[in-house]
Parts: sequence; C-alpha cells; structure tokens
Amino acid sequence: MLSRFTQEKKLQILKEGRIKGGIKRVCKKYRISASTYYRWRAKHLSTTLDPVLHLRSLQLENRRLKHRVAELSLDYTILRSALVNDRGSEC
Repeated sequence: MLSRFTQEKKLQILKEGRIKGGIKRVCKKYRISASTYYRWRAKHLSTTLDPVLHLRSLQLENRRLKHRVAELSLDYTILRSALVNDRGSEC
C-alpha cells in the first residue's frame, strides 16, 4: 500500500510532534490519526532516538541466543554419546 507521506516526511512529522509536544495538534495539521503517529514512532524512532537502548537490547538477545546454542550443543553431545553407547560404535 502506498503512503501519502515519504519516509522523510514521516520523520519530520515525528520530530515536530516530539519537539513541539502537541501530538494532537500535529495529527490534526497533517490529518493523521494518533494511532498512526504512534505506529510511525514505534517503527521509525525506536533505533534513531536512543541507540544505546537498541544496542543493549541487541546485546541481551545475543546473550540469550548464545545460551540457547550452548544448550543445544550439550543436548546433541549427550544424545550422540547415548547413541554410541547403545550401538557400541561411532556415529
């Protein structure tokens, strides 16, 4: 679906709402709903407003994924050793 606003215009609208503080006024001026404004804000400004928070969330996700890989590797090793012991031969 084509939007009547470009990405640059959306960012300009978001900045105007943030700086001037009147989200209702900005929404009325550009004839958009408040939910559209908040959806744009969640999509576009999540990384541009606070890169430190974005970096922190990426670090937490990386840590979680590393733990998951370690668990799966351990499960694989345990299952492989159980299979070798049952058969008496190497897989």
